Amino acid sequence: MKYFFILIFSLSLWISSTEIGHAEHLVGGVLSYTCLGNGTIANTKNYRFKLNLKRDCKQGNTFDANVDIGIYQFNGTQYFFNRKINVPISTERTVPLNQQSCITLLYGVCVDEAIYQFDILNLPVINENYLIAFQRCCRNMTISNILDPGRTGSTIMLEITPEAQLVCNQGPTSDILPPLVVCANEDLKLDLGSTDSEGDMLMYELCAPLTGGGPQGLGGTAGDPLGCNGISPDPSRCVPALKEVTFANSSINATNPFPSSTPISLTNGILSARPNSLGQYIFGVCIKEFRNGKLLSTSRRDIQINIAQCNINIQALITADKISNKIAELTICDPSSNVTIINQSKDSQYIKSVFWEFLSPKNVRFTDTTFNFTKKFSDTGLYIGKMVLNKGSMCADSIMIRLRSSNAEKYIINAVYDSCALKPVQFSISPNPASPFDSIQWDFGDSISLMNTLNPLHSYTKPGLYTVKVNTLSAQKCKSSASAVLNFFPSPPTLTLSFKDSVFCYPQQITLGVNEITDPKYQYAWTLSDGQQFSGNAPKLTFNKPGVYMLKLLLTSPNGCKLNKDFNRTLFSYEKPKAAFDVVNPDLTFKNPLLQVSNNSVKAKTYLWDFGDHTSSTLLNPEHTYLNIGRYKVTLHVTSDNGCLDSITYLINVGSSADLYVPNIFTPNADGNNDIFVPIGIIGILSSYEFSIFDRWGSLVFFTRNLNEGWDGNNQKNINLAATEGVYVYQIRYITEDGVVRIAKGSVTLIR
Repeated sequence: MKYFFILIFSLSLWISSTEIGHAEHLVGGVLSYTCLGNGTIANTKNYRFKLNLKRDCKQGNTFDANVDIGIYQFNGTQYFFNRKINVPISTERTVPLNQQSCITLLYGVCVDEAIYQFDILNLPVINENYLIAFQRCCRNMTISNILDPGRTGSTIMLEITPEAQLVCNQGPTSDILPPLVVCANEDLKLDLGSTDSEGDMLMYELCAPLTGGGPQGLGGTAGDPLGCNGISPDPSRCVPALKEVTFANSSINATNPFPSSTPISLTNGILSARPNSLGQYIFGVCIKEFRNGKLLSTSRRDIQINIAQCNINIQALITADKISNKIAELTICDPSSNVTIINQSKDSQYIKSVFWEFLSPKNVRFTDTTFNFTKKFSDTGLYIGKMVLNKGSMCADSIMIRLRSSNAEKYIINAVYDSCALKPVQFSISPNPASPFDSIQWDFGDSISLMNTLNPLHSYTKPGLYTVKVNTLSAQKCKSSASAVLNFFPSPPTLTLSFKDSVFCYPQQITLGVNEITDPKYQYAWTLSDGQQFSGNAPKLTFNKPGVYMLKLLLTSPNGCKLNKDFNRTLFSYEKPKAAFDVVNPDLTFKNPLLQVSNNSVKAKTYLWDFGDHTSSTLLNPEHTYLNIGRYKVTLHVTSDNGCLDSITYLINVGSSADLYVPNIFTPNADGNNDIFVPIGIIGILSSYEFSIFDRWGSLVFFTRNLNEGWDGNNQKNINLAATEGVYVYQIRYITEDGVVRIAKGSVTLIR
């Protein structure tokens, strides 16, 4: 069902003075008058004036108890002050609105009206206009079409011409309340017309609202609140400037006060438009009264409207098993428990009331007004119900409810199986289902499930403790579930050892175990052929002497099933060789880099030496020459004749900074001999390396951080400029991997 909803913008006028801050949230105002006849003084008239103010009453403020009205007269060039009337409030009421409208319901829209009525007696008839005016600051901060609305006041005024004074005219009245909210992108016909008791001709035109007063004195703002720029100007001090408001941009003006997709027109008091932009806007309507072609009076009416998005859908919706054609169907399966029907209606911010109504299978009626409905549906059978949103409003919607209350079955899982054999398990439930299932799902606890089989036969691949579950959905949509723990600990038909090796080099420890079962609930009795016995699913077996062994296992399941297993794998235990060697000449240098070793290994058959510089040897006592200084790991790997292994590693230092060799002459003449100047003897892992060369004046001619890069005799800054023959100074600075800083300095002679 589709209804129209209105969004009302804030109507607050930001006035906070405790003394004069009661006229907040005004949404319009107009002045009207009636001539009561001749005064008691010659050439005077008596008048009754009425100031009609309207405001948004839901803000909780009140109208001013008294207001000041200024009377001014024209002298041919400008208005000047005549008198000030302090007027008490005459009438205050709430304007009746359609209580079934969406606006009133959804947003608590209400409008208060105040009338300040006063008489002016013996007002002289003059040859100029009278101006009656009420000034006040300020307007709503949320107004879209004028600049600085929160600091801009307003003037509600009425002008009476000499012609009207002479004939004792009765002015037009305008009591029609414009709507607070109009719809965007819909045709607007707004009745802003007035009535005239004497049948005078009324002409209407859109005109700019007037300013009046200012923010001084507002909320503690500096300045005089009764001054001409104050929030409530004193009429005796402030002749109305009749200054128009400043519109927000060039596309907005007096005759086009808000965006509209069609031209805005005002004909015979009917404003026509098609507003197309959301927001809050003010505009003015000037009403001119003519008789026999002569102007009698002019009044200026201030109007504020809000343009909002309409056609918002509200849709009644609840959680249900099925919804079709606004009918929701539900099934409950526990009449003894409270059931909550969740209200999932769309656009819930517009839902102001919810009404639930049900008729039980025994014709008992019950209702509720909570947002979600909670109750025990204790009578089994069909309940007919309804949920109504915003009952009694033009923006209501509803959904019918058919709720069936049934009792859910409580089932027990049965399992039939051979407790000592790894064979399939036959499952069933009891009692037998009274009606067919809509669905049934089994979960066997081993990551395998099965659908729509009442009595399944399931095979487990290994023993264990399994939690079996079954979920059912009856033909009446009642869900039931049951679970049971299955102690499935048969003896497996086969057992295989979990370790792969059969040959062991003592001393060595292994962990006994079988691949098929690791569950500690089983009892494990292990027997080695030498009489050793072990228990547990993972005991440790240590070989510390040579021998040949066989292994047995007596496995007892938690339910008492026994399995004797003789493993047909033969286990061999052999003695390990011992790797050992000495370094004959540990003080190796760059000049003496030959490593000599003495092999002291025991029960070894083969040897493999790793010298740490990507070279190796299989000799018993090899010799090895290092090409660069540095630290090297020398490792000896030995193998016995039964295949057992051992190894040992020593750290060898080769050379120091004293072994660094730097040539003192080099000849970069491209003859292939001594063409590159580079230090020799630095190897290993360095955390830093810098090689610099300077000429005789201290200028840097070469620099590198690359250990393998040397100087080719050219100036590094200009590769086309060859360095001249002569003596150059070098510096080599590097940090070894163990953090030792080394520096070498010297000179080299360049000869071409």
